[in-house]
Amino acid sequence: MTYIEALEDTCILQLSKVHFDKLLLEIPKFEKFFRVLMQNAYTREQLRVIEKLTLSTEDRYESFLNKYPHMARTLTQKQIASYLGVTPEHLSAIKKVKKT
Repeated sequence: MTYIEALEDTCILQLSKVHFDKLLLEIPKFEKFFRVLMQNAYTREQLRVIEKLTLSTEDRYESFLNKYPHMARTLTQKQIASYLGVTPEHLSAIKKVKKT
């Protein structure tokens, strides 16, 4: 099961598949917009998978800090650990080594 946690107040809109398909047919610019959006999301996810397979946890943490410095200040250690695919304890050990 997948959970999505909003980090701040959020408004969520829902559109059925039928209505979404209709929107794409009736307004072609939306089709291009969502296609590009999905291509970018897919590329980011593939890069994340490649990083997880090829980089050490320390390097993934460093990459996270470089990509999302504002998020590193607002997320809990548990949330960052979850994103990196490690336990909060393992992340704590990495942070301890990084400080020395």
